[in-house]
Amino acid sequence: MGIQDIWNFIKPTAITMKLADYTLENRNTSDLVCRIGIDALALFRGFRAVDPSTVFIQTYDFLCHLCRAPAADFIFVYTSPESGVNVDELEQFKELLKAFNYHIHVTEAEVNAELSAMSNFGLIKAILTNDGNIFPFGANCVLSLNRAESSPTSFVVDVYCARTIQERLGISKEGFILIALIVGSDYNEGIHGIGMMTAIALAKCGSFVELNCSIADEIESNSRHYL
Repeated sequence: MGIQDIWNFIKPTAITMKLADYTLENRNTSDLVCRIGIDALALFRGFRAVDPSTVFIQTYDFLCHLCRAPAADFIFVYTSPESGVNVDELEQFKELLKAFNYHIHVTEAEVNAELSAMSNFGLIKAILTNDGNIFPFGANCVLSLNRAESSPTSFVVDVYCARTIQERLGISKEGFILIALIVGSDYNEGIHGIGMMTAIALAKCGSFVELNCSIADEIESNSRHYL
């Protein structure tokens, strides 16, 4: 899910740590709470993809892990579900979130855009997601669950900071937008015949606005999606 191979590209910039350590180290100075946003619908779809018959068991286990993170407050962001989502199951999913006393935020906007805006306005410290589509929206800090390093009693996350990615890899928000336009994402097919390495090289060249507009125009006008 997300931009093709994006996690492998940005992996060298990640800091791997326990979620509990992250929340302790990144508390707000005003109320000593670390707030983290989560795409609720993506989480629900992910649990269904693993095993539709155990969605609520997976959810319960996930929420129990979150409870072990000290000084943390998790905000689950929803938008209107697309067709094919079992509405009754989704409502039960919401009720389970409420039982754990987590906040639910409903938005009419695209969830990745809403989460990124909340991050940029300082309403949340980070976004917990494995969806690579988050980066073109300009999120300041993204936590990706590292299941290989996690244990039955502790979540481990890879921490990705936008500033670190730009400093070490030379890719800004506009650069991620360009990469998504070229290689494709959940929102577009990309351009056939151009791979990740070429997209990265172009993203590091600058002149993003002009280049992005040119590519977007070509995608829209060329039915074969070739430059």
